[in-house]
Amino acid sequence: MKLKLFAMSLFLLCTNAYTVNIMPEVRTTVSVSQADINRISCESGLISSIDYASNTGLTHKTHKNKKNVVILFKQLDDGRTRKIINAKINMLIGCGNEYYPLILDPQKIDSQSIFLQTSSLESEARKNNQENTVKTHEEVLIDLIKSSRKKISGVMKNQPSVYFDNLQVKLLNKQNIYGTNYQVNKFVVIGNNVTLIEKQFLNTQLSKYPIVAISLDDFHLNNDKNWTYLYLIVENWGAQ
Repeated sequence: MKLKLFAMSLFLLCTNAYTVNIMPEVRTTVSVSQADINRISCESGLISSIDYASNTGLTHKTHKNKKNVVILFKQLDDGRTRKIINAKINMLIGCGNEYYPLILDPQKIDSQSIFLQTSSLESEARKNNQENTVKTHEEVLIDLIKSSRKKISGVMKNQPSVYFDNLQVKLLNKQNIYGTNYQVNKFVVIGNNVTLIEKQFLNTQLSKYPIVAISLDDFHLNNDKNWTYLYLIVENWGAQ
């Protein structure tokens, strides 16, 4: 089967807060809100240290449980003008037995939740990162769809169906792609005597996160086969 992929612009905006998952010892650039409070959570242990340069306008406060820290950018005031923070800041966080080097990139976006993940996922994340560096963006998305088709995953229970365009669409499962900001959501689409196109699934009921790619197994549903699988790649690794 020739794989058809409908890729969306990476510049789609989302009004919801994002979650970003970070691996240890991998320097990662993370877009954070320059105006709202951002949260960093240590998933496997306690936060032991937070290091970054002074006079950057960045402030932080660690929760008493030492599992979470909030960061906030202040506006710099030289007495004449107030400067909005927009320069990238290097940060090193000790979490559990690991260190997480981050590059915080302040943007005019909503608040971010950053999760410092366990090292058990590190090898898979490194493998994906290494493979993806030699691929084009479209090749990465196509390979994600291909691997999702081959992978046998459990079916999520009690998922409500969404109805539109004389179709019934139901979420089957979600697959986080470690080392990327992507998640593959697999749906079953049911209809009869209809022709499908990818664009009709740009539906906010199917994902509250930016959709970067869409793929269908079949484009024609009839009496012989009235269902097919739909794959959405969303640009949020921590989406639930």
